[in-house]
Amino acid sequence: MKFYTVQHIDAWRESKKKGYLEGNKEFAIDGFEKHYSWMMEQMHKKLSKYNGDYPVWLWSQKPDRKRVEQNYLEKDTKGVLLEAELDRADVLLSDFEAWHVVLNNGFFSISEEEYELWEQNKCNILKEESWERIFDLHLLESIGDWGSITELQGVTGKIDIDKINVIYEFVATGCIPEEDD
Repeated sequence: MKFYTVQHIDAWRESKKKGYLEGNKEFAIDGFEKHYSWMMEQMHKKLSKYNGDYPVWLWSQKPDRKRVEQNYLEKDTKGVLLEAELDRADVLLSDFEAWHVVLNNGFFSISEEEYELWEQNKCNILKEESWERIFDLHLLESIGDWGSITELQGVTGKIDIDKINVIYEFVATGCIPEEDD
């Protein structure tokens, strides 16, 4: 199955020397260390071949070039969009929007009633247990508030270089400010 990842050009160059692409804790967003660690715990639980490497973040669909150049790296940073051919069993998929519930340290409720019970400390599921729902794509599609999954993201461990193709190199332009209404 094809997956896509955006990497800093230096990470790509280092990967070519090593023979594999790997995640790097230094590039994790500050303040989300606990959440990234939680994701790695889930990878241990759900991916049989995962050996504890820092995750490489993936997309299931090729991101549009304009979005890549505007949103993935800081302005004027050289980057590369890569395509990797991976076994589906080696990638833990989740809904991109649902992942933000985890990043915001929220409770992932499947109904208003469940959320109210959780707020009253009467819910039979812990907050961290509710986060595991981000991987249940069938559940997410059936929940009225979510409707349908628009973006699937994935995580995996090291990726052998022979499984990667360069789509294109770019220089990040930075986010375009939103237009006034």
